[in-house]
Amino acid sequence: MGSDITSNDMTADDMAADMAAGMTDHDLREAMHELHVHQAELEAQNDELRQMQTALDLHRARYFELYDLAPVAYLTLDETGKIFEANLAAGSLLGVNRSSLIGRPLAAWISSDHIVEYELERRALIDSGGSQSPQFKVVVADGRQIWAQVDATSGLDVAGAFIARIVLRDISQSKSIEFEHECERAVMAALAAAGSLADVLTRALQAVEAAVTQTAGSVLVLDSTGRHLLHGAAPSLPVAVSLALDCIAVGSARCPFDTVAVGDAVVSVADIDSDLRFASVRSVAMNHGLRYCWSIPLVGGHDAVVGVLALFLREPREMWAWERASIMRTATLIGLEIERRQAQVALSDSEFRWQFAVEGAGDGMYDWDLVTDTVFYSERARALYGFEGPPAIITATDWNERVHPDDWVHHEALLHDHFNGVEPVYLKELRIRGHDGGWIWIRDRGMVVSRDRAGEPLRMIGTIADITEERRVAKHAAELDARLAAVMRLDSIGRLAGGVAHDFNNMLGVILGHAEFAMDHIDPSHPVYADLFKIHKAGERSANLTRQLLAFAAQQTVVPKVLDPGDTVSGLATMLRSMIGEDINLALQTQPDQWPINIDPSQFDQILTNLCVNARDAINDIGRIDIEVRNSVVNAEYCIDHTDATPGEYVRITVCDSGTGMDDHTLANIYEPFFTTKEFGVGTGLGLSTVFGAVTQNHGFIEVSSTVGVGTTFEVYLPRYRTEVAVEVDIAEQVPVPVPVSAGRETILLVEDEPTMLELFTEVLQRTGYQVLAADSPNEAIRLARLHAGEIRLLVTDVIMPEMNGQDLAAAVSTIKPSIGHLFMSGYPADVITSRGVLPEGVHFIQKPFSIADFTTKVHAILHVAPAG
Repeated sequence: MGSDITSNDMTADDMAADMAAGMTDHDLREAMHELHVHQAELEAQNDELRQMQTALDLHRARYFELYDLAPVAYLTLDETGKIFEANLAAGSLLGVNRSSLIGRPLAAWISSDHIVEYELERRALIDSGGSQSPQFKVVVADGRQIWAQVDATSGLDVAGAFIARIVLRDISQSKSIEFEHECERAVMAALAAAGSLADVLTRALQAVEAAVTQTAGSVLVLDSTGRHLLHGAAPSLPVAVSLALDCIAVGSARCPFDTVAVGDAVVSVADIDSDLRFASVRSVAMNHGLRYCWSIPLVGGHDAVVGVLALFLREPREMWAWERASIMRTATLIGLEIERRQAQVALSDSEFRWQFAVEGAGDGMYDWDLVTDTVFYSERARALYGFEGPPAIITATDWNERVHPDDWVHHEALLHDHFNGVEPVYLKELRIRGHDGGWIWIRDRGMVVSRDRAGEPLRMIGTIADITEERRVAKHAAELDARLAAVMRLDSIGRLAGGVAHDFNNMLGVILGHAEFAMDHIDPSHPVYADLFKIHKAGERSANLTRQLLAFAAQQTVVPKVLDPGDTVSGLATMLRSMIGEDINLALQTQPDQWPINIDPSQFDQILTNLCVNARDAINDIGRIDIEVRNSVVNAEYCIDHTDATPGEYVRITVCDSGTGMDDHTLANIYEPFFTTKEFGVGTGLGLSTVFGAVTQNHGFIEVSSTVGVGTTFEVYLPRYRTEVAVEVDIAEQVPVPVPVSAGRETILLVEDEPTMLELFTEVLQRTGYQVLAADSPNEAIRLARLHAGEIRLLVTDVIMPEMNGQDLAAAVSTIKPSIGHLFMSGYPADVITSRGVLPEGVHFIQKPFSIADFTTKVHAILHVAPAG
């Protein structure tokens, strides 16, 4: 590039000779002059190129001299991360010859702790370019680890290929200082926190473990006699290891810890498996992968060892210089804290007992400095509030911001009264924002313990208790009390209805029976017939009202059957649509695998009919009623907030309307008898009461929700009926079919203690053709049974009578006439033949009051259709 023109090139004279042949002398002279000028210019350019080459060679030599001799490590990497240039300082830093670096990846010197992070940074440099300055631990040739800052920039070589220029700087000293400060700061924060010595040691040890990686530590505290090392804290060690290290006798040579405790020196065990000093705990340590251990003495303020800090490792390594210095200072801090705590324990037994009692009861404590507006909270209090950070930075404002807005004004007023001496103690139950962000109830009790000369409060101490569960239990208890009161009220109404029902139903039976007799003897066109008809209707309405009262009180006598609720509801759909009217759309939804239920069909109809009527009346004009039948499993968690519910499997019948909805006052009273929002004379107020009683009698429960202007939803839960054999029940079988009554010839023993009823029933049976033995008492009935020589086919008896009840009478008569059948009559709900009003299978019963037609049909069915007994 800087060489002269060679001799093979054509000279100016040669060029002149060639051109002379066709030129004049003048032209030749001009051409010769130009050629000599060009030759001079070329020679000058050659001289300049030679000078530039010389300078470039000099600069390159100086660059490589500076590159090699620079005190900072320089490396150049290709795209794969391999080194293709390195200076002497790089080799010196890594402890190898420079030549051994070339061609090897830089990752070979990165610590395994940081290799993943290094690769991510290298890839990011390739993908994004620019520059980076990460810090990694680097393993040098002798096995030591140093901290290095890697300043990397990306670029292209002369061929356009990616290169990365690296500057490595040993920052171990600065990292050592940073490490020491970080570790000591964390340990000091842990030691400054409130709590027991075990809690403080645990937090301090966790701080050490976080700083000194890959270690699991234990603090062993020298007891007051100086003879044993006791377990202080070991949050990361297996429990079995902690137990093996507890109560080590100093001087027993069981492990190196007692040597540390006596000799005040750091002991490093390179291999627990082969070290005789670990003989007693070798197996348990090895079983948990612990092979190596560093033991550091914990020294107190009087240069006396108060314990041992043991750091276990699963992989061997030397303690780094900065680790050793920091761990030794940390051990001193822990030793001083142990000594201080032991002194506190000796001086403050009474304070400890008080704190133990308070904390043991689940209460937290606080100490409020009103001058600085800072509050010290106990560990329990801090956990309750979810406060983080050192206690000193917590201010009263931090706490005030957590108070529920609805409780703030009253809290401020009570606190103001206490500060001014109006109240001797501040006591308030209020809601605050808890550690999980939700509202919790606390009981805050505090007292001002010091004031200035002007009487202004300076310091206040107190306790706080989480009463969320207590409030929940109290609320639940109040709901149960209200529920119990309601049940007792319903029971009282039921008892009253039951007491009235017996006599009232007898009178209604007489009225209805004689009205029917009279109507049978009078032509329907006669004016008196209309009056008799009205009397009969009034009697029926009165009887129905009594039944509704008994149904509400869950004391009506029922005959349950196994039903498919989906089929039953579908069978009622036509009747329900005609009942609610054309302006209201009725939608029905069931599922194919519907569970069966066991309930009196008339009760089921009563429940659904009353709910639909109630929904219809809530819809002013056009609207919608949705009925859904679904299987439902109720768990214990659901029952916590639904006190009427019991865990189990149920069939849920939902009736939802688009009506006017109900407010809270109405919802609280919907099951009360005679409570109604309808106009006077429109409803009796017994519809929902009847539903409630019927559902309760069948061991179910009801949930209701309503929104004013939106609508109401009733959810009726009836228990699933379980049987080994599936029972198919046709809806038609649920409807009693009247039996044509022909003249009877059988003998019937009739027992009724009410004379008018006895007279009426006797006349009814005799008119039908039966032979009647009438008795006004159980004893008379037994006497007649003994005297009658012929067969008595049927005993018709009241249930509640003087001398004995109907069931006992039936048993007594059956011993005299074994083949006699039984028909029980009653208008009283608390019958001895029923269980909670549910009639046992095979027992024949007729509810008073009843019509003559129903009575004769029932008698005929027992005698001629159903088997005797």
